[in-house]
Amino acid sequence: MSNFVAAMKLAGDVDLSSNPELKKQFSKMSKQMTKYLQCWAVTSLSAKSRVPFEAGVFDYVIIDEASQCDIASILPLLYRAKRAVIIG
Repeated sequence: MSNFVAAMKLAGDVDLSSNPELKKQFSKMSKQMTKYLQCWAVTSLSAKSRVPFEAGVFDYVIIDEASQCDIASILPLLYRAKRAVIIG
């Protein structure tokens, strides 16, 4: 868990797209952590660097204050979830 926390902090500071090996390791670690962390809270902006861009990573995505979001920001979140709950 402590390694994952350190990786999350690093992911916020580093452009993973410029380092394929680091991106691969981070993605693998994120998949493992979804077994232990059943609920993640991220903004639409921070999800890019903190959640792997893979279809159906999560069972649900809950978008609160949806009227304040644009469609382009929400689409990557919807792609990562099997189902969506959209509020507001």
